[in-house]
Amino acid sequence: MPGLLALVKLRGKNQFRSRIGRGMASLLHYQILIEACLGNCSVPEEMITWASGVNPRNPVTSFTKLAINAAHLCGEIRKAVAFDHVLDKGDITSLKSALNTATILESKIQSWSYMFMSDSQRRPQTMPNPCLPTTPADQEAPKTIQTYPDMDTVSILNICRTVRSHLCCELLTLIKCLRQRGEALKAPNSVLESYCEQTTLAMQEEVCSSVPWILGEVNDCGKPVFVYEPQAIQGYCLLWPLKQILISGHASNRRKNWIRYRLEYIGDTLGMKMAIQFAREVKTE
Repeated sequence: MPGLLALVKLRGKNQFRSRIGRGMASLLHYQILIEACLGNCSVPEEMITWASGVNPRNPVTSFTKLAINAAHLCGEIRKAVAFDHVLDKGDITSLKSALNTATILESKIQSWSYMFMSDSQRRPQTMPNPCLPTTPADQEAPKTIQTYPDMDTVSILNICRTVRSHLCCELLTLIKCLRQRGEALKAPNSVLESYCEQTTLAMQEEVCSSVPWILGEVNDCGKPVFVYEPQAIQGYCLLWPLKQILISGHASNRRKNWIRYRLEYIGDTLGMKMAIQFAREVKTE
């Protein structure tokens, strides 16, 4: 990650003047969001500037800024609840402040997703899954699937869903930490725990519903495609969303097995070998 950041800094603002340069910058933003939400790096200060440089008028830019803030906040919450000492009043106050900030941020990201999909040209089409069930691995396949106008649309929506899942999981951890220290949540935060659990499950279902179309198993009309040749980039775009479902702790054992089956396909057939490692990390009881 430090090497990638150094190269982007050396390329400077000129990288945003070409389609390829903007594409490379967008891919880097995606990778940084992944690493930051997973706690593997901090969010660099230049990210907001870069996001504006890609295309200031694009709605994706406004989401990128929200996602960067969410990734940074997830890291801060993770550090705050990792204390192994007794928290004083100042620490408790900081945790409550982080709770409010994260709640407001989740609301903003939710509003952005509604706005983004309000455009009929971006709105996914939902229909029954035509492939239920065909093999034991499909026992927990999503009962509905979604088709999209293009890969760019589903990619940004799945990033949004994954960021929201990360943020809600950190909120749940924060709520648990406060409760263990005898702090009672007042309205409207008293219903926040239930909201976060429901949102995490909803994001899981939406991501899984996008998998058949992304991998080319169904066409734009939701009909099965028996001979399909998905590209590796399509599998790459699913790695982080599927991994987040596994680490969120809200997936059933059957759903974990279904995700493992899809990850093995992405690794063996599409060549994204990282997916094989993710699949091996799946644990069921």
